[in-house]
Amino acid sequence: MFNLAALRSVPTYRLIGLPLRPDDFQEFKLLYQDPLAMGYLGGPRDETFCYLQLTNQLRGWKANGCGTWVFRERVGSRFVGICGLFAMRYLGVREISFGYMLMPKYWHRGLATEMARAVLGVAFGQYRIASVIADIPHHNWASRRLAVRLGFHYERNGTLHSHPHVLYRATRYS
Repeated sequence: MFNLAALRSVPTYRLIGLPLRPDDFQEFKLLYQDPLAMGYLGGPRDETFCYLQLTNQLRGWKANGCGTWVFRERVGSRFVGICGLFAMRYLGVREISFGYMLMPKYWHRGLATEMARAVLGVAFGQYRIASVIADIPHHNWASRRLAVRLGFHYERNGTLHSHPHVLYRATRYS
């Protein structure tokens, strides 16, 4: 779908994002096993789930040329979280979905905004994607506020795995 040869780091003021690699498994697992980080996504996951999730996301890079970037602090290289673009079918339509997760100790510092702006910059700039969706759990008010701050607009209510979600969309020109 996108030019894999064009993959590069995604820098922000305080962070550097690199495409997900198999070597990122331990930190990836820490994120998916953290009860706070997974609070809106069904709770902590076991090691098998984490491995399958990492494998699927690595496959996404190969199949679609987009996926998860692992973000670390520029100074110290400490793992902060993940942010990415995912090719998917939503209500029967091929879409590019946007998502992010941070380790809780990095919440409320503006780092989600930095990661998101950098990844969306790749989506709309380098990849020239026309629109990106964000499917957010209905009660995740922090992510809903961030989506609006990033230029996403409410599109519709829905459900995902029997839980209420809200669909937002951003376009290259929003």
